[in-house]
Amino acid sequence: MSNTFTLDRRRFLQARWLKPQKRAASPTPTPKPQPQAPLDAYIGTWTRADVVHLLKRTMFGAKKADIDYFLSLGMSASVDELLNSCAGNNAADLPPEPPDDYTSEAWQGTYPYFNQGELHNYLATGSTSIPAIATLMTQLANLNPPPPVVDFIWDTNSGMGNSAYNDLSVPEGKIWVVSNAAGVFTNGSNTTQNNEGAAYLRIQSYWAWLVKHMINNPRSIREKMTLFWSNFFPVNVSKNYCCTYQISTYWHNANLRHRCLGNYKDLLKSVTISPAMLMMLDGYVNTVNTPNQNYGRELQEIYAIGLPASVNPNESYTEQDVVEVSRILTGWTFFHPGSRPEFVLANHDTGNKQLSAFYGNALITGGNTVANAKTELDQFLNIVYTKPQTALNVCRKLYRFFVSSDIDETIETTIITPLAQILRNNNYEILPVMQTLLKSQHFYSMNIRGGMVKPPVDFLIGLYREFDLYVHKTQGITPAVAMLLDKEVFGDVMPSRHLASENLAQMLDHFPSAFGWRAYYDTPAYDRHWINATNLQARRQFAATYLSNHWNRYTAICMCSTSIDWNIRFDPIPYMQDLTNNVMTADNIIQKLQDYFCVIPLCDDAQQQLAAALNPAGQSSWTITWSNYLANPTNVNLLDSVTTRLRGICILFNQLEETQLI
Repeated sequence: MSNTFTLDRRRFLQARWLKPQKRAASPTPTPKPQPQAPLDAYIGTWTRADVVHLLKRTMFGAKKADIDYFLSLGMSASVDELLNSCAGNNAADLPPEPPDDYTSEAWQGTYPYFNQGELHNYLATGSTSIPAIATLMTQLANLNPPPPVVDFIWDTNSGMGNSAYNDLSVPEGKIWVVSNAAGVFTNGSNTTQNNEGAAYLRIQSYWAWLVKHMINNPRSIREKMTLFWSNFFPVNVSKNYCCTYQISTYWHNANLRHRCLGNYKDLLKSVTISPAMLMMLDGYVNTVNTPNQNYGRELQEIYAIGLPASVNPNESYTEQDVVEVSRILTGWTFFHPGSRPEFVLANHDTGNKQLSAFYGNALITGGNTVANAKTELDQFLNIVYTKPQTALNVCRKLYRFFVSSDIDETIETTIITPLAQILRNNNYEILPVMQTLLKSQHFYSMNIRGGMVKPPVDFLIGLYREFDLYVHKTQGITPAVAMLLDKEVFGDVMPSRHLASENLAQMLDHFPSAFGWRAYYDTPAYDRHWINATNLQARRQFAATYLSNHWNRYTAICMCSTSIDWNIRFDPIPYMQDLTNNVMTADNIIQKLQDYFCVIPLCDDAQQQLAAALNPAGQSSWTITWSNYLANPTNVNLLDSVTTRLRGICILFNQLEETQLI
């Protein structure tokens, strides 16, 4: 049978559950039914459909075991577990800063230097003359979760091609996130020290680290919240092919992961002076002599107040505020290896900063010492938090990411404004806002379910998780080669090839602008940006190739030889037996796929196509074939027939319009 299914794009884009494009001359729309007491706790019967909806929005896909588990808990306990698993004492660890060679904040002389030679000596031999380096590396290794390691070394004997790569400084399997050294490529008789090549391999290593955390997503909102903040505070891992950028991107992600349900004030301050953001928006070149307004503008426009709603200086910040805030930010920079923010007083504008009427005409006195100059940023941020627009801006973005892009006047009044008040009442703690939102009547209302196009990361990672895919490798390969293969799949193929802009349009830590991915800010399309002729075809193709066992590394740009057999595998028979509790009738197979992995019911046409995939020779042909297979499980022809049909129905299911929605 064929493993392809042609998506009806017109029908999909015009389906009743997708919001139509707004037109200037359109007739008055029929009012939506408004839920009563929308932020009151949901009191409906806790059903599997409720669980699927919750998990699709807060995790990457919803595995059967997780659905069954949360179904037994009830709504309130389920939300509490998802949130508490990454808040408070359960938060991910914040990596320690690398040591420096100065001891006083009064230092204003030569740049400090983290001794890379001693670091590399310690990584190679386990010994160092600087105890702080040994302490740092031990702390990093014990982090929850530990940082990425060197998983990209190959030689000509590994089966990975005719070229070889060696990291100059970090041995295989060791943590690289404080090493700022290049690698060596060898191709025949030519040897090249290549910082760009080393940086790109570290990007792949970092991506593999991210993807594997998403795939191994525990019963927690942490991975989804980290992705939300990554889009909220976007930095591009590949802005510059220099090892420092990859180091800083890791530290940025670790900071977002640690504070994902913590205090927004702490998060915004830490991101503002982080090397990753200082590089991304040019803050490190913003000095008294060479002012740069990039971050001074984006701090207000994206991360705090939001886009100006008015040109009236009493109602919004002004261009002069952009200038003054940029002056406040002068002096912040970073030094090698890129994971520690520093402040250089000589680069700071020590004059007074006069804010506009929007900020109450506040005057921030310029500091002429390191300590006083640093407090200017705190003074400005404290003013920002008193403005109601800041909390509203944060809550709108949370709503668009987790609930819906459709924020009309009613939603603004009944949902966003109360959530913003909760945020302000709790000193900008994110956890109470998410508790209220995810437990609300509004979140579980029927007009919310299936109202968002599934983001590409959710589609690809969810497919991998929900259908128990795995990377098959040839028996007998060395652990080093196995680690390298994992890096290729999870650090190169899935993020940089399959999530790339030309395919699915959501490449990790690679954003089209400082606003993040278009689906979360670009009105009126919003999440419909995830759907076009190219990426609809890509979704269809990925479902077919991943679930068919047709995908392997040889079909993409390949550095490996055919001596290593490795690809993404799917075992449909044990998978479907578990999904159906071994009740393998055609009706039950279709029903279980719908119950566990659809947020809206399948239409009759979709159910008929799924039934035809199981019964290509007539209405009862599946029942006969399955019964014959159970009686003769070693029969090759019967095994192939059963496998093909189960694989085909899973492919068709993941190509349906309904499964592109969450």
